[in-house]
Amino acid sequence: MSHVEAEIVELADRIVRSGYSTSDEAVSEIVEVMGYDGTSANLRQRAREAVERALVAHDHEERLWGTTDNDRLERAAVALEANGILVRQNFSCCQACGFDRIPTEVESAATNGQTVRGVIFSHWNDTERAIDGRGLGLSYAAIGAYSPAQYPLAAQTVAAELVDALRREGLSVRWSGSLDQRVTVSVRWQRRRFTAPPH
Repeated sequence: MSHVEAEIVELADRIVRSGYSTSDEAVSEIVEVMGYDGTSANLRQRAREAVERALVAHDHEERLWGTTDNDRLERAAVALEANGILVRQNFSCCQACGFDRIPTEVESAATNGQTVRGVIFSHWNDTERAIDGRGLGLSYAAIGAYSPAQYPLAAQTVAAELVDALRREGLSVRWSGSLDQRVTVSVRWQRRRFTAPPH
């Protein structure tokens, strides 16, 4: 296997394991990362074949999973959303862009009748670190008409509820209680594509 082919296979496996990209998106990501302009039919075809093989392998592996840390994350997210805290995963490329985009998500939720009093999100770089076993970072904020004096307590409340929700699911969480620190949860990354979690 050539160096280029090995890199394509590695990228395909990583993107598929992340659990967020469709097969077409995964192919486009590989072409972009490899530094081509996207017009190379040969590269695109090799990327597609690598993605298809990675998806088959992921499907076989996933069928052997019991309850995963990602299942636990999803359950915590559902509980938080039921209590007015909007949760977004793999949201935007970085924390700054995530905070820039989150007001649109809040507006959309409000349009659909959801009352939002807080937001939590992880971004693409967080996903990458989590796949590597370095924990999943989570950003948080309070939503509402708070004065500068009121806001810190409101934001800390959102973070504390996040920590509680994750711990109730049996996940290991790190947070100092300071607004200067994000919440970090230890995860073994196993995000589902094909199967439902066990009941």
